[in-house]
Amino acid sequence: MYRLKKLHEKSNHLTLRGNLSWAMRELDKLCYKLNLPKAIQEETAILYRKAIKKGLAHGRKISCLTAASLYTICRMNQIPRTLDEVSRYSLSDKWKIAKYYRMILREMDLRVPNPKAKYGVSKIASEVGLSEKTQRKAIEILGE
Repeated sequence: MYRLKKLHEKSNHLTLRGNLSWAMRELDKLCYKLNLPKAIQEETAILYRKAIKKGLAHGRKISCLTAASLYTICRMNQIPRTLDEVSRYSLSDKWKIAKYYRMILREMDLRVPNPKAKYGVSKIASEVGLSEKTQRKAIEILGE
């Protein structure tokens, strides 16, 4: 019985390690495609590990939980990345990521600040093709 217990513990440990290595590869790919800094990637990895320790990964897709963790950290750090952008580069569907995001917030008791409009100005302005002067004016107006 003792050997069976030890074998079971080893198999669970290997599964957890495999889960973590697969998630870190997925996270690395997402951060590269979304052009996010290394600090965000490391913060997301920490959040993902905490989610695993809380048992949130059990029976759930690794790619969804990884994408939701990344989206959570982006929101917490006021980085303007939408759920559409994260889901576009992830192996997951937008609605699943949103569901996992809400679960992470609820189960880990996290508070995410409301996004400030001035952080999204440069992104929107570059998509529309506005000049730098117009961008600065928009940020100035939003700052007041």
